Amino acid sequence: MSILIPAILESRLEEIRKKVDMVRRSVPLVQIDLCDGEFVPSKTYGGRGTPSSLRQLASLFGDDGLEWELDMMVRMNTVERMGFWHKRLYDIQPDRVVIHVTSVSDWKMFSRTMYKVPCVWGLAVTNKTPIKKIKSVMDRAPFSYLQIMGIDKVGYSGQSLSKRTEQTIRQLTREFPGTTISVDGGVKLENTAELIAAGASQLGVNSGLFKAENIGEQIYKFNNS
Repeated sequence: MSILIPAILESRLEEIRKKVDMVRRSVPLVQIDLCDGEFVPSKTYGGRGTPSSLRQLASLFGDDGLEWELDMMVRMNTVERMGFWHKRLYDIQPDRVVIHVTSVSDWKMFSRTMYKVPCVWGLAVTNKTPIKKIKSVMDRAPFSYLQIMGIDKVGYSGQSLSKRTEQTIRQLTREFPGTTISVDGGVKLENTAELIAAGASQLGVNSGLFKAENIGEQIYKFNNS
């Protein structure tokens, strides 16, 4: 059984709120992309870590049971930046947080600093990330799940799924048995079945969902594909 995760990459709070409301009663979890304009060229609302903007994001999720995940495409390569984001995340306490493998240089320091935030942690990798690198990171800072970026240009929506993604899913499933595998980027109705068959159990979908004329119907199709 796969979990559909609507992924929202927007520079305006109003657009984020609108998309969250579109799916609020139809999915268990929503992903909000944070892009700081440094780790990736894209900039999104909340990506610079302004406390007020992050609290406004947190306010979109209340008592109705909808959980939220932050996909952090932000620079976290110094002790100061880790401390900065630790304070911000501890303040808003999202349910899940995804950290990109190339955004951190000291994973022991990361585990000592960031793991104090009470959330579920995921590690984002690309189709080009060496397995040796992933194992090294997982040894220093164990993650609950792996998120494969199925696109070549991280931080932009509307891209096609990389042809290497299915192979990467199978490889990660072999190397990390029992670890949940998520795919983010390039996921469309026409490739969902293949991704699930390869071993993915979570699918992050942006344009493949929000460009549909009927969001509810599109969610139904994803859940039954």
